[in-house]
Amino acid sequence: MGMPHHHGRHRPGDQVAKRNLRRLRLVIAGFVIAVIALPCANAVMVTVSERSGAVQQGGVVLPTWKTHGYDGTTTTQAISDIAGLGATWIQFTPTWKMATATSSSIDVAWSVTDAGLLAAIDLAHSKGLKILLKPHVDPQDGTNRWEINPSDRAAWFKSYQSMITHYATIAQQKGVDEFSVGCELATMSGSTDRSAWLTIINAIKAIYSGPRVYAATIVEYPNVSFWDQLNFIGIDAYFPLSTTPTTDISALEAAWIPIRDRMSAFVVEVGRPILFTEAGYPSLAGAAVEPWNNKYSSTPSQPEQAAGYEALLATFSGQPWWAGAFWWSWWTDNRVYDPLDHAIGGKLAESVLRNWWASTPYRGPVETCGSDGSGGVGTSQICGSSARNTQRPSARIRIGQDESR
Repeated sequence: MGMPHHHGRHRPGDQVAKRNLRRLRLVIAGFVIAVIALPCANAVMVTVSERSGAVQQGGVVLPTWKTHGYDGTTTTQAISDIAGLGATWIQFTPTWKMATATSSSIDVAWSVTDAGLLAAIDLAHSKGLKILLKPHVDPQDGTNRWEINPSDRAAWFKSYQSMITHYATIAQQKGVDEFSVGCELATMSGSTDRSAWLTIINAIKAIYSGPRVYAATIVEYPNVSFWDQLNFIGIDAYFPLSTTPTTDISALEAAWIPIRDRMSAFVVEVGRPILFTEAGYPSLAGAAVEPWNNKYSSTPSQPEQAAGYEALLATFSGQPWWAGAFWWSWWTDNRVYDPLDHAIGGKLAESVLRNWWASTPYRGPVETCGSDGSGGVGTSQICGSSARNTQRPSARIRIGQDESR
């Protein structure tokens, strides 16, 4: 997701995080978690060999666009925080640049240092996290990466191969658990360019022995020409689910069903499981209208972001062909998170992930949070959630009066 202008909140540590969560509970303005039965869906159920594994991947993306973005104590803290969420995977995204969308070469300038990346990989592994290494390429003229059109495609692919095999070498040397051969290069991934991709993927195979994925956009994924060369179908899953702002989880789940049905049919066609290489929602009103867009509105809404998380996890968890998701995102700096951005830390969405990823299912009663009168839109906290693990009822967030009194 090409958003170098975003910055998110980081928690200084587990104890501070707990204090922050307690404070957030005090400013809740009438949000109630009610347990409901997960709706039955008529999606095609398909098990695809053993590629999807016994455990679905629960990951968080830790992106950077800075040369020293993975250096120092802030990255150390971010990786520790992600492990503390209960995540089992982390994604690193070294990003190289193109001067314009028509450039035929890719430049390492401004990309994160190898030393920083190597240190981050070591630290993540020491925390028990598995790693998806997903290099990105971004034009610097404001064009999206899925719109690039190099003037010399052969030269571009040659430059791209040099970049991607550099990271494949790092992945092999450091025991990286999964590797992405590309991300959102929609104008370059179709049948016209299959031969060039086969050359690149064969070069990666000669270096890296682990599982491979490609991260496609929601429009691109049916047209990628080389899924047969990979272990996973990767989708950056920013699917629009609503036309208006909503915290209605059941409505969001219903919107997912036809999308899920198409995916399950595609799995049968291609013979690969699907991994959401990115997923997420901004914490604003209309989060599910344009999940990729943190400029959609200027009204903060943590409940809408959290509802998007809950609906996706309730819809896909337990599907035998779904390999999991990497959530966009956690930040590597100490600045206070933007109240409208995709950051997870310190927001309701963090509680949703903690509950889903908890090792022990929640057994307590449904609880209503109180308010100290200072809360406003975007300053709410889920509490007493039953939303833990995969095989369990969905939780419903609704706006109303404080019913705990």
